[in-house]
Amino acid sequence: MPCTFDYNTNAGTARSYGSEAEIHFKPISSLTLALSGAYTNARLTSNVPALGIPSGQAAPGVPNISPDVSARYSAPVNASLTAFAMANWNYVGHSHGTVGVTDPDYVRPSYAVTGLNAGVNYGDWEFAVFAKNVLNTDVIIQRPNLQTVNRGYTVTPRIIGVSGLVSF
Repeated sequence: MPCTFDYNTNAGTARSYGSEAEIHFKPISSLTLALSGAYTNARLTSNVPALGIPSGQAAPGVPNISPDVSARYSAPVNASLTAFAMANWNYVGHSHGTVGVTDPDYVRPSYAVTGLNAGVNYGDWEFAVFAKNVLNTDVIIQRPNLQTVNRGYTVTPRIIGVSGLVSF
């Protein structure tokens, strides 16, 4: 029976740089549109011959791009009740899960999820219905090999629910 174990350690040096931006726009008082995004370039900056890692290889776990788009509409229903509706789209660019180029988790694919939320505000209270991952995206985004067992992790499946919160 084989015996295996996981071992984590630093593997040389790395450099990361990038930028991010966020823009909010209100074409009318009840509508807010938002666009945000980030670009990251994270690379290993030294060779690690014992692990077969060349300088310049992408650092694990860092997507190159991650843009988001959202819209929120709100309008008063009466003097004490305001209704709102929101939609968002989040994209995560491809990344690398490990430094081993032959590992099944080396290349992690890009994916996107969409969310919806609608409800009312009443004083300090908010009640809403929501849906996360509306399109039920089920792409395998990670393939870790843990103790010689290959696994496949997906985005959290579609979730539909209700929420309530109070501010105090």
